[in-house]
Amino acid sequence: LENTVHERTEKIMLQTEELKEMDRMKSRFFANISHEFRTPLTLILAPLEEELRKKPPAEQDKLLIMKRYANRLLELVNQLLNLSKLEAGKMELQIQKGELRQFLSVLSSSFDSLAQHKEITFEKTIAVPQGHFWYDPDKLEKVIINLLSNAFKFTPSGRSVKFAAQIAGPAGKPMLQVSVSDTGRGIAPEEQKKVFESFYQARQTVENQDGGTGLGLAFAKELVKLHSGDISLQSEVGKGSVFNVEVPVDKGGYKADQIIENV
Repeated sequence: LENTVHERTEKIMLQTEELKEMDRMKSRFFANISHEFRTPLTLILAPLEEELRKKPPAEQDKLLIMKRYANRLLELVNQLLNLSKLEAGKMELQIQKGELRQFLSVLSSSFDSLAQHKEITFEKTIAVPQGHFWYDPDKLEKVIINLLSNAFKFTPSGRSVKFAAQIAGPAGKPMLQVSVSDTGRGIAPEEQKKVFESFYQARQTVENQDGGTGLGLAFAKELVKLHSGDISLQSEVGKGSVFNVEVPVDKGGYKADQIIENV
């Protein structure tokens, strides 16, 4: 019996190591192929920019469409590369002191023109006090942009998207709480946990053929985990979805090697 247990333990350990190696191979594959895609895309965009400078505005329509979709491809490739970095543990936080209220205001306002174009009511409530907090502007921007992009993608014209931010938590340990809500089609209960998985698309999204790759929310979740924060979803089919994010914004919430004192 003891030998049988020992053999089973060894088998489980071997299988675990094989799974870990498969994960490492997957990360290397995504990193390598992302680099391979980025080079030709960059070489396509460079002459496009040059041609756009030569053409008068009236003749730029087709070139602008080409540029838009080439940039979209580049964005997706970069998300793949960033995900592989996260999974390999090679992406690090760079926490620095900054004016958080202004940062959130400028970032959320960058979606005003999209809201106007799609005829969506965009409400912003930023209840963050003036003053400096500790955060990684690059990583936090990526989280918020992914959530807002997702909200606008699945909200039809005539409806609304809301962005809210506030500081909560005990004195000396402030937490930034961000909420992004939409009035789109919503997500079924059995699919809500899966939306944070890479390449997963909710059934309603696939049926309507207007979804993306499923990378954005997976990337946002991994970045929030990097902050030792929390991200959650509340959704009801036919009524919409609410994504909530909470991350620390005080110096004591991060390790010394994650903090940049002077920027």
